[in-house]
Amino acid sequence: MPLATVERAWPATGAPVALETDPLEALARELDAIRDAVRADLGDDDRAYIVRVIAVQRHLELAGRALLDVGATMVVERPRNSSACTITA
Repeated sequence: MPLATVERAWPATGAPVALETDPLEALARELDAIRDAVRADLGDDDRAYIVRVIAVQRHLELAGRALLDVGATMVVERPRNSSACTITA
């Protein structure tokens, strides 16, 4: 006795369905069409936004590098007989 039975929602007889030769090619065509539609819809406001985001990212990267450099020059000194730490630059 089978554990599960599956009934077909369509008849198994009839003409075979022609499949595309490569489903990845069909997906690639659909994605290309979406990309082209989005690019056609971009305007000056979108360009200005993208340029601002890139500028902010570059400034944040520079600030992060500066903070890493400052942090690397700081030394934490801990006296042997005390639990207090002193930070010297």
